[in-house]
Amino acid sequence: HQTTHLMLIGKDLLESTGTYSYVGSHDDLDRFGTIVELHPQDPAGTKYRMAPSLPNTPLEQIDIDFDVDKLRETLTVQTLLKSDKAMVEMPYIAFFGKERFESEVVNASEHGGVVLYFDHREQLNSGYYVSPNGWNLLAIRMFFRGVESPYFVPVYPQKEFPTAKVKVWEIHYPPDIKADPKYLATDPKD
Repeated sequence: HQTTHLMLIGKDLLESTGTYSYVGSHDDLDRFGTIVELHPQDPAGTKYRMAPSLPNTPLEQIDIDFDVDKLRETLTVQTLLKSDKAMVEMPYIAFFGKERFESEVVNASEHGGVVLYFDHREQLNSGYYVSPNGWNLLAIRMFFRGVESPYFVPVYPQKEFPTAKVKVWEIHYPPDIKADPKYLATDPKD
């Protein structure tokens, strides 16, 4: 369709990742990913304890802890798995004002990851659990995780791109790409 730009809105990704990934999956839902809002629970020995808002997630709870004076350096996110009751470290992306930072285990998680939003007083405003497939979706990798691609070049906003709520990339197609008519159909048969 000769698309020149890609625009992603954080709110849309958080609310509709399941729909977007369903559309982009094969019949076996190879790319189906979800994002589940986390709800605060009573903390026990941690700064925050949150639980998934949907019962069919593989996690019972997520514990978020940090030193108030060193949020960026001390933030830890651990989850209690339903399957074997093990506590495991979770990769995370945290937004704090105009800053975005991530855990060192951001790229490798068989359990997914967490997106966290803090206010200017270092209080946790909201959190989201991202399933393993969701954590690796191109849109999630580019928008939240800041993974760069030679095919999508950031163009808007020019300042504060990592923490923007709306982001636009210019698409740079590989020179050897060929159009497949079945993907260009505007009224597909099946």
